[in-house]
Amino acid sequence: YVNNLPLPCLENGHRQEWIYEVLFVDGLQKDFFIPCNPITIDFGDMDLREMIDSLPHQKFYMKSDEKKQLKITKFNDPEVLVNLGDAYRKSGDGGNALRSYEAALAINPKYARADFRIGKLYETQGRGQESLFMEYFNKAIADDADFAPVYAALFNYYYETDISKAAEYFEKWLSHSDTDAKSCYYKTAIKYAQGLFLEAISSANECITKEGENPYPNLYGVRANAYNRLKDSVNAAANYEEYFKRQKPEKITSGDYLEYAKNLSKVGGKDSLAGVYVDMAISLDPQENGKVNIAKSFAQSYESKKNFKEAAKWYSKLLTLKSNPGKVDLYNAGYNFFRSAAYDSAVSVFSVYSNKYPEDIFGYFMCGKASWAIDTTLQLGLATPYFEKAIAVGLTDTVKNKAQLITSYKYFVSEAAVIKKDPKLTMEFIEKILALDPSDAEALRNKGILTQPAQGPKKKPAAGKP
Repeated sequence: YVNNLPLPCLENGHRQEWIYEVLFVDGLQKDFFIPCNPITIDFGDMDLREMIDSLPHQKFYMKSDEKKQLKITKFNDPEVLVNLGDAYRKSGDGGNALRSYEAALAINPKYARADFRIGKLYETQGRGQESLFMEYFNKAIADDADFAPVYAALFNYYYETDISKAAEYFEKWLSHSDTDAKSCYYKTAIKYAQGLFLEAISSANECITKEGENPYPNLYGVRANAYNRLKDSVNAAANYEEYFKRQKPEKITSGDYLEYAKNLSKVGGKDSLAGVYVDMAISLDPQENGKVNIAKSFAQSYESKKNFKEAAKWYSKLLTLKSNPGKVDLYNAGYNFFRSAAYDSAVSVFSVYSNKYPEDIFGYFMCGKASWAIDTTLQLGLATPYFEKAIAVGLTDTVKNKAQLITSYKYFVSEAAVIKKDPKLTMEFIEKILALDPSDAEALRNKGILTQPAQGPKKKPAAGKP
């Protein structure tokens, strides 16, 4: 890069003075003159010699002992100034980029490229600057109606918000550009964006046929997306596969893998392969929220199909992706494990829930229900400590926790009757249920059994269910 000079610049009218400085190119000392308002530029992979050669009007060599000023003539080409502005812009110096473009316009007020570059600078500041950058884009068109890049910029700008305008600018872009492999793709992409999915598929087919052995890879991508929107998962998956074969790996996005996985999961028998591609989608997303949303969307997809086993798998995966899983995250994973009869896993997740939220009844309650489902005869007493804790926590708000308290008491009705064979204790738990809900049918039936006059062997109260 070129260091800022400590020496003053001299300006005389429209003449620009250049200051001498010693540079080092490939380790060798070279003498150089640079302009007023000297610059610092990052030219990426371009080495210093290439940078100097790219600005031919700025290069003058002389002996190191001749430290003097030299006036540069013929520095009146707006293209050079726009190139200089582009170098500033690439280095992140928008202020000097703007001044360079404005200097180009001072030489040629109708230099479309300079107006266009100023518009692009303002566009980077967001849609809040739309009136400003559109002014410069329109001026570039007024300067030169054949200047294709401005139509491309307007096409891209409107593509996400106003597809009709985007299509209009696309046609102008094509009419002022050399046709290339992407042109046919863009026509197809516009049809897709307009919701014309069958037409997009037909257009993609024509483009692929026309382009021979090596069609533009994105055509397979847009065709896959169109089939996806038409809910044709078989053809969507087949086209995603073809897209992955033909596209450069670095251009395949997390979203591509996710949509492919979703379609695989709908085909049937492809859940394992779908999972591989969901993991690939997650690995490509750089943000935690993005990774979490991918896992969540896949879990919800399985849940909507009542495939609770797969839903639990992906809700559980979400817990490993999120830095601080909350109640809903833990509930979704644990409850789907419970619904898929993976009771040990449900106990594991809801134990984390109760440890994290010890004042909430739900974690203890669900650990109790899952343990009851494992130990249906109550011989092991697996659920007992969980329901005891659920009752202790739940009694702080019997209205809010009514349903969980009743189920917990029903567990103890069964335990007292079947395991402890204690009618008095059994009746105590029945009364606790009726205190919360006097109309509970099961509790009333069991109370009737225990209080009926002795006529032979008494029936045991019906055992509750987890």
